[in-house]
Amino acid sequence: LEGVPLDRLSTGDREPQGVRRDQTTFPLRIDLVEVEPGVQVGVAQDLSERQRMERSVLNSQRLESIGVLAGGIAHDFNNLLGGLFGFIQLARQATPDDSPAVRHLDRAFSAFARAQDLTKQLLTFAKGGEPNKHILDLRDPLVDSAKFILSGANLKLEVDIAEDLWLCEVDRLQLGQVIDNLGLNARQALPGGGTVRLVASNVMDDSQRPPELEPGPYVVVQFSDDGPGIPAEILPRIFDPFFSTKKEGTGLGLATVYSIMRKHGGFVGVESIAGRGTTFSLWFPALAPGNAFRDRVSNRILVLDDEELILDSVVESLVEWGYDAVGVRTGSAAVETFRQAQRQGNRFGFFLTDLTLPGEKGGLAVVEQLRHLDPGLKAAASSGYSEDPVMADPSAWGLLGFLAKPYTRDQLAAFMARVYPLN
Repeated sequence: LEGVPLDRLSTGDREPQGVRRDQTTFPLRIDLVEVEPGVQVGVAQDLSERQRMERSVLNSQRLESIGVLAGGIAHDFNNLLGGLFGFIQLARQATPDDSPAVRHLDRAFSAFARAQDLTKQLLTFAKGGEPNKHILDLRDPLVDSAKFILSGANLKLEVDIAEDLWLCEVDRLQLGQVIDNLGLNARQALPGGGTVRLVASNVMDDSQRPPELEPGPYVVVQFSDDGPGIPAEILPRIFDPFFSTKKEGTGLGLATVYSIMRKHGGFVGVESIAGRGTTFSLWFPALAPGNAFRDRVSNRILVLDDEELILDSVVESLVEWGYDAVGVRTGSAAVETFRQAQRQGNRFGFFLTDLTLPGEKGGLAVVEQLRHLDPGLKAAASSGYSEDPVMADPSAWGLLGFLAKPYTRDQLAAFMARVYPLN
């Protein structure tokens, strides 16, 4: 059998299996052809990959079915939960503290958090669970989520994340949900303590890519533990909806992980060896390696200034120099223009804002709003107030620079060449 060192073949009642030298087994297909009387030639084929692909398709079909179910019932179910627990709270407030009923009401309300969690997981499979993706550097969100879910456990977290990790379009909340579910599994697998490893790297080599994924660049996140591992007979079913080996489990944790990764255009795989632990591999499509993402958006600039003359002159100058510049006069217009550009796939890479906006919170507040939409957004500010604290140290406010008003066209050109030059 090509590529597989065989020690022997064993056949069961249902299908033959190959047995490797390390005693692991794999499904096998053997085709025999009689070339002459009493002489047969056989071809053996390892069916592991084909069966894994079949399971992947089946999982996708099951999750799609659950999505239809969840979409139909989740809204009404949430309303019922809200009404039910709302009246339980009212009953609790109307009940004296020394009443025997208090204990029963408190216990009834304690189930509310679990009911909320269940409906959230169900909604992940419905249209309401579609990811709200933004461009992210995954490094901090991954580490923050892992530290949070593992806090309080007797577990050592080892982190190895590439410094040049490529950017991805990810729903940050759903990313946290994925790490939460994997971290919870690790905690349960290691009740006496152990080690969890979080590794993230860039992968461009198509030979390493799972066949379920399209060619292209990916960020691969591996979440591993050194627990007892997952039994081989259970491993093919761990992503099945409502399959759980835990008495109190819903069976939606890993199914949620699977669904989230598929909705991100990615994939989750698992490897487990008895006594050695388990590794989950999360494949996130990367926007592009190196500076390719910057190349796509670096010349697109959003300018915010309430003074029409200043705004028009700045935008016209930037366009003349080769930038793709758009001007707005209010913070709300800036947010809406930015959102619309994201929806159209024509994102802004840089934001130049006036700090003082009459009747509004100010330019820094708008920067914060836009960075909720795109944490990687670069920004700079301008102002006519020479004593503005941002002027002294723009980087402390998350800005690339500060341009004091009034400024000449040449000063604007020199400023842009320094903080955000054309490619």
